Amino acid sequence: MSASPEGSYSGRKAIPTEYKEITFKSRLEAHWAMFFDYAGVGWAYEPVKVQIDSFRHYTPDFGLTVCTPPCLLEVKPTWEMSTDDTRLQRLSLVTTNLCLAACGEPLPLLYGRPAEDVRVYLVEDAEVTHMWHTGNPYVGEDLAAWIDHLHQMRSRNGGYS
Repeated sequence: MSASPEGSYSGRKAIPTEYKEITFKSRLEAHWAMFFDYAGVGWAYEPVKVQIDSFRHYTPDFGLTVCTPPCLLEVKPTWEMSTDDTRLQRLSLVTTNLCLAACGEPLPLLYGRPAEDVRVYLVEDAEVTHMWHTGNPYVGEDLAAWIDHLHQMRSRNGGYS
């Protein structure tokens, strides 16, 4: 496969990768799809295009179907993830969906090996408010349970406190 000219992460070219008859823009996105399958988290690839302001649209990488409406999730490599991804922040302001950002390489988790710095962030009202990651003993739950917990808190309290 050849490198995608339009996709790169910190100077690295994204390599389109096929999984389950879907061509993902990068290997990292395909690896997250594999991880979601492994974790029992239903997903759809690039499920919606959302207008985030009067000039721009944004297409999140995944819709996770563990709650209704689906969570919208953007994937980034570990070295690329930051809390100031303005598209994801804008998305969190214009949709009622949970907005998540995932970073890191989840592939080792599929083989029972430790994965360093695999994280999923909740972005709410343009701020990172909660985080799940593989090394956090506070979490003590799988990703699907964590997302369901966030959804239940939001439904019950109208927020995540």
